[in-house]
Amino acid sequence: MRTSIFCVAVCVALAAPLAAHAEDPSRPGDTDTEDAEDTEDAEDAEDAEARSGTGRWSTLAEEVAALQDAAPVGNPTTAAPAIPQEEWKVYWKDALTIEGPDTTIKIGGRTMIDFAGFSGDDFEAATGIGLDDGTEFRRARLYVLGTIHGNIDFKAQYEFATGIGDTAFADVYIRFQDLYGLKVGHFKEPMGLEQLTSSRYITFMERTLGSNALTPSRNMGMQVMHPFSAARRGTWAVGLFRDTNAFAKDTGDGDLALTGRLTYLPYSNADDSQLVHLGAALSLRDADDDLELFASRPEAHLLPPFFGTGLFAANSTDLFGLEAAWVDGPFSLQTEYFGGSTDTDVGDAEQSAYYLQASYFLTGEHRTYKRSAGAFGRVTPTRDFAKGAGGGAWELAVRLSHLELEDAGSTSDEQDNWTLGLNWHLNRSTRIMWNYVRAELDSVDEHVDMLMMRFQIEF
Repeated sequence: MRTSIFCVAVCVALAAPLAAHAEDPSRPGDTDTEDAEDTEDAEDAEDAEARSGTGRWSTLAEEVAALQDAAPVGNPTTAAPAIPQEEWKVYWKDALTIEGPDTTIKIGGRTMIDFAGFSGDDFEAATGIGLDDGTEFRRARLYVLGTIHGNIDFKAQYEFATGIGDTAFADVYIRFQDLYGLKVGHFKEPMGLEQLTSSRYITFMERTLGSNALTPSRNMGMQVMHPFSAARRGTWAVGLFRDTNAFAKDTGDGDLALTGRLTYLPYSNADDSQLVHLGAALSLRDADDDLELFASRPEAHLLPPFFGTGLFAANSTDLFGLEAAWVDGPFSLQTEYFGGSTDTDVGDAEQSAYYLQASYFLTGEHRTYKRSAGAFGRVTPTRDFAKGAGGGAWELAVRLSHLELEDAGSTSDEQDNWTLGLNWHLNRSTRIMWNYVRAELDSVDEHVDMLMMRFQIEF
């Protein structure tokens, strides 16, 4: 009964305006709103008063005069407010940039072209490892990255210089700014100052023995990262990852890793041209399919690893790292220590590595520090290279790195690499590098001399 009464009431309420509309043949066919009816009734009443010569003529004249006095000169009527237009800009700043409301998109890439020659006949005879000269595209990457809706970051970066004929994933992720920087996808685990400094900005052509052997790189996972304070004097990051292949794929049980890192700047000046960086990291890792392997090529990508543990049965591995850097204008020091302990059924296998490097800008520039990442960034020459105008930035560097690896049977070997480097930063985006490396392998007491050159551009 209540439903019937309600339906009748609704029908009556809807029918009443329609009936009134049908009885007024002077109304336009589509102006059936209450506001339109009120407006037309008022206009009819004013017209009637005007025709009768009574009512509001004097009042209307006074209102018009008041409005004219109040209106700006030359603008008797008030213009409608302008409707804001969404502005989009396209420009170049280290990459092609598209910018609009709450949105920024960048499209770019990097190319690194290497040439290398090697010498070490006695080493080759003692180890059977070939030392062929060569050249390669060390990296050839394209990316799209940006921010949408003001707080969602994304990046899709692909590597074409894989050496296997396929395109591989580099950084491919989504990041939620307002959820403690939650990042989900394929990216580097938070461990190692050198590892987390982009290959565009590392001081030498290749990362050290320890960074390659005892520091995880890109894997699939999720991570939260946040600065310590508004001044961003430090960062903390922790993530859960799964070991994956170059295409970010893995199946099966286990293969998980929990990795975290802390960084802090106990001292820095206003522009970070003088600073002290400290950091520490820890990674607790399941053995991949109950197997473990440690190896590192020398600091020349065109050569194979000189030694390694080979695959051995393992349960888990704990990795840790300590890092420090000092920048004093054009001079800088950087060092890291890496340690690893692998749990096996016959005891623990211990790994260790360290490096120490120094660099000096002959032209007075300094290394740039990225507080948001706790790592080093782009070098900007005081004067870009241009014929007859500027010479770019010149940097001289030296490094010692050491690696010792042990398998489950306590069989170990050691390698030392000495590197001398010269970098010519033509501008913010272009660099030419020369590296001389002397690699020494303890088990054969022989060495290899390496001379390498790189042409690098990012766009």
